Amino acid sequence: MVLHLFSFIFSAPGNTSPFKGLKKYVPDIKYETGCGSVKCGDESLIEAATKAAAVADASVLVVGLDLSIEAEGLDREDLTLPGFQGKLVKQVANSTNGTVILVAMSAGPIDVSFAKSLSKIAGIIWDDVLKGQAIDVSTVNCQNSTFDIVIGVKNSGPRDGSHVVLVFWKPASSKDLSGAPSVQLAAFERVEVKNGKTGSITVKMNVCKVLNLVDSQGKRNLVIGQHTIIVGSPSERQVKRRLDVRFTSEIAVESAFY
Repeated sequence: MVLHLFSFIFSAPGNTSPFKGLKKYVPDIKYETGCGSVKCGDESLIEAATKAAAVADASVLVVGLDLSIEAEGLDREDLTLPGFQGKLVKQVANSTNGTVILVAMSAGPIDVSFAKSLSKIAGIIWDDVLKGQAIDVSTVNCQNSTFDIVIGVKNSGPRDGSHVVLVFWKPASSKDLSGAPSVQLAAFERVEVKNGKTGSITVKMNVCKVLNLVDSQGKRNLVIGQHTIIVGSPSERQVKRRLDVRFTSEIAVESAFY
């Protein structure tokens, strides 16, 4: 029997957006898209954003990158903001009489040095300030930290058979913890597949319970940052997926293929 691991699908509850996060603290908030996508190839939405900023006491402008621009196998031509994002920042800052806070969200570096010349921008917040920080699991809300990995397995052999699918975890790097394993087994499940057919299994994982590291005092810690989930043994064609663990008022996880 020959079993081919070909894909897996990741889903996680509890994710939020900057807008939803701000609305918890500022109920009376107006939102304008500014750009139709992160690549921001269309500037038609900038005018509405500048009009909203013109009458606001304060504006929070979220820019940056996502996995359509920065991911394994994708090359960036430069470090500037994509598309018309830079124009959006300049026009919002120049149109408002209030204060502008610029929030830059990305895994890699972004050049926003042009913002220094915009007097209305009072500060720049980078979303990676907590990356690498180890947080005691007992002190955080882990209610929404469970996620599913749906794994598809194809049997191209001549007879029915079963196979044990291994799920490995590569921890995010942390300056707070030492001695972390390079890769460790996180879960495993057996799947039975008829010859010539494709089967699937769902592996449930809890970030707080499974993806943690023990410090020198014996406390379990969750590392904020970029983790890697690897499905399949080294002898198989492994499938990898990036897992971004972020800390807001609770633990949230985001993921992407690469």
